[in-house]
Amino acid sequence: MKRFINWVAPYFIIGWIVLGLLSMSFARADTTVDEYLTAQEKDGVIIAVAEVAPLTMEDYMLKPAVRIRKEGGGSGSGIAFRTDEFSGTRILTNYHVIAGKPGGIHVQFYGETDTDMAYIAYVVSYDKAMDIAVLILEESFEHVAVLGNMSDVQVLDETYCVGSPLGLPPMVTKGIISNVDLFNPNIGNHYFQSDCKIFSGNSGGGMFVQRDDQWVLVGINTWVLSGAVSGGFTPQQFPIAHLGFAVRIDDIRGHLQEYGMNPE
Repeated sequence: MKRFINWVAPYFIIGWIVLGLLSMSFARADTTVDEYLTAQEKDGVIIAVAEVAPLTMEDYMLKPAVRIRKEGGGSGSGIAFRTDEFSGTRILTNYHVIAGKPGGIHVQFYGETDTDMAYIAYVVSYDKAMDIAVLILEESFEHVAVLGNMSDVQVLDETYCVGSPLGLPPMVTKGIISNVDLFNPNIGNHYFQSDCKIFSGNSGGGMFVQRDDQWVLVGINTWVLSGAVSGGFTPQQFPIAHLGFAVRIDDIRGHLQEYGMNPE
């Protein structure tokens, strides 16, 4: 009998250890994957620390994008941002998007498909010559654009232009920065120039470049050259590829500060 006990005892102890480990595993199974938990040691004690999922290009560029509709006709694009003094959410867009026929202004965020769920926006400020306008929503939204500076932009930088062409949901086109300070004497303003494809309805959408692990807003798409021009010594018409132009972020910042809006 004693020999039997000596033979069984090690297996009995091993069995209890295995059951103990399994019970610990089952106890931790109550933690869901959505909580992004990871084990870390602090002062010799194992603790669970919540991790924040990294932001994506979609978070920086598309989720702050809005489609703008006016009662009585007309549509365009905009991009949400936040200021430090005021509650609610601000929307940057072009003046020509909200000018014209009187009527309410409705905005719809990326990913929202029900037109009845559009938010009502009000004009806070505008600059007709610069072709920018700022709208306000009473609601506060998590996803807003990070505003950059002129120092973030160089010629040949890859750029992403966001907008809602032809009233479609917000989408992205990609190009490069061709000029960081193109002066248009007919309009009297300075612009970024890029070869991003910009279509009707993209007006007011954001132009982004990547800096470190962020995509920062550096301009608002405002006009485009397309069609054909007469060439040199011949009467032929030469086609123009899309030449896109955006209001520069430092000029936009100047307007915001003039009206007491300091963007975050």
